[in-house]
Amino acid sequence: MERAKETGIIKVAGAQKSQRIIQSLVESTLINLISISIALILVVIFLPLYNSTTGKELSFELINITSILPYFLLVLFGIIVAGIYPALLLSSYAPVKALKGKIQTSSQGLNIRKGLIITQFSATIILLIGTIVVTK
Repeated sequence: MERAKETGIIKVAGAQKSQRIIQSLVESTLINLISISIALILVVIFLPLYNSTTGKELSFELINITSILPYFLLVLFGIIVAGIYPALLLSSYAPVKALKGKIQTSSQGLNIRKGLIITQFSATIILLIGTIVVTK
């Protein structure tokens, strides 16, 4: 609801749909770059601890392009998914309804949200089971 009100204010101020989409993509880009940076820093910090705990000798290098490309594609995918969909959805709201807080979600939007939550939950379970299987 807060994002809808923000979009309503931006629309009333005269922003066009393309400007709202660009703003959303920039926000998404920053969030994804910060997240991947934090993740990479945590990997570098905790990899020695993981190696000593498991008795394995894993290494982490970002020197060659083949090891950087998957991270780049992951960030790009995150930017597109997290930036385009909300921007298109929010820019379709009428500014007056958004500012009054009278936006009604459709059943289709609710189903998409539920589907995303189920997908995330399923992916988490699969990754946890995979981790347990690999470590044993």
